[in-house]
This record gives sequence, C-alpha cells and structure tokens, in this order.
Amino acid sequence: MNKYIIASLGAAALLAGETTLASTNTQNSQTKNSGFYVTATAGYGKTSLAKNTAPFEKNGNGLTGFAFMGGVGYRINQYFAVEGGYLRLPSPSLKTNLLPPLKGKIGMNSIYLAAKGIYPINNQFDVFAKAGAAVLLPSSSIKLEGTSTNISLKNSHKVLPFVGAGVDYNITPNIAVTAQGLITLRNPTLELNNANSQKIKLGKSYVGLLGVTYTF
Repeated sequence: MNKYIIASLGAAALLAGETTLASTNTQNSQTKNSGFYVTATAGYGKTSLAKNTAPFEKNGNGLTGFAFMGGVGYRINQYFAVEGGYLRLPSPSLKTNLLPPLKGKIGMNSIYLAAKGIYPINNQFDVFAKAGAAVLLPSSSIKLEGTSTNISLKNSHKVLPFVGAGVDYNITPNIAVTAQGLITLRNPTLELNNANSQKIKLGKSYVGLLGVTYTF
C-alpha cells in the first residue's frame, strides 16, 4: 500500500488509541446514527505514470501534490451511508524528451459517488471503508516550450473506480475529525488535441486526507 495512505491511517490509529482510552469516561453517545452530513478533507498524494509512457515523463518531482475531497452524504443507519461530491487528485507535472519539449500539468479534478460501510468501535470512534467511482474532468496546462497557449485534451472524461478506508473521531454528536486514504483502480489514458494526438498514460492515484465531517 502506498506510503501516503499508510501515513494517513497511521495517524488515525494513534488517534483511535487515545480516543479508546478517553471513551471510558464518556457517558453519552458521541455519534449520530443517521442523517445528512457534509465532509471536507485535504492532504497529499501521488498520481503515478503507467509503464511505457514515452514521450512523456515526470518533470522533476512532479507526480506528487495537493489532494482534496469534499462532499455531501446521507447516513442511512449506524453501518451504511452514501456520499457524493468533488475529488481533486494530485496533478502530475510532465515533460517530453522531444525538441522543442512539451511541459505542463494535468489538472485532476473529478466528481464522485461512493457507498460507505461504517463500523462503530465505541461512542467516539468509527472506522469506515468506501467504494465508488469518480468521473475525471481533467484539464491541461501543457504547452510547447516558448509558447503561451495550452494544448487541450480530447474526449478526456474518464471513469475511475476507487476504494478507501478511514476513521472518524466524534468530538460531539455533530462534529468529527476524519482521516482517510484513497486509491484509484484504473490507469486513464489522455490524448492531447495537437497534430500528433500524443497520449498521456497515467497510473493510479494514492492520497492521504485529514479534515472534518459535520452531521446535521
């Protein structure tokens, strides 16, 4: 498993240990079993390249970057929820080995829908797993060196299945600190809208995220 997900879930495990001890002094339930919620988590991750990506390669350390996941969900009961919203995966910075070279980034914005399974450990601590799909809406800032015009992408909408896991620390019945890790399960191939119709073969994305969930 990727280091970004391990780091995210490792932090969550430490938090879980502390909250398990603290929960012995908790008299009232600290989580709601149903209702609408909003969630926002941000973090860091990597969008990898597939094998045989020529003529494209990473530009420096340009495969890692910022990630964000924000959405609205409905918790059906204490064990199940559905959720949808906006997912930003790390935007890879790429270049070619051609002369003159192409350089730029691929913006990895998407909208997602997921099912969420929840297991309450105690009054303050829940673990969960997600499975869903994101519709990738990528953008391109790739340009020929020495020019200022971005080269757009052809037919770029791709469906990316993903899975994830995480933890919620319920501070109050309405507010929880959320830590989660995600991995996409498909390698999308994008095509530049230029004379050569050059293809960009991306790999999986891995992210670790931390944020807040509010249940109404």
